[in-house]
Amino acid sequence: MSGAERSRRRADQPQRENRHFIRRWRTDFHVFGSIARFERRLIAERTKDGIAAARAKGKLPGRRPLYPEKASAALKLVEARVSPTEAAPQLGRATIYQEMALAGVRRTA
Repeated sequence: MSGAERSRRRADQPQRENRHFIRRWRTDFHVFGSIARFERRLIAERTKDGIAAARAKGKLPGRRPLYPEKASAALKLVEARVSPTEAAPQLGRATIYQEMALAGVRRTA
């Protein structure tokens, strides 16, 4: 075997290793993707089962409804020049601003 053949083999070896690495990476990537898809299906199934069990107990999923009395009391305070944050800390600032927009109440400085 001449020196040229040896150097050709050595130069070719990293390419073969690289191809093997890429094939292995693709296989691993597809396996992990399949596992993730399976997990998502399990999570969705458990969520649906949990919601069905809650409904069977008489519970409703989602946020609790906003009580109009609390919202109107907070809006009256805002109209009396109290800041929306101080008007209803239990409702939340974003909720107060939404209710102000729905009611057409503008914040005065």
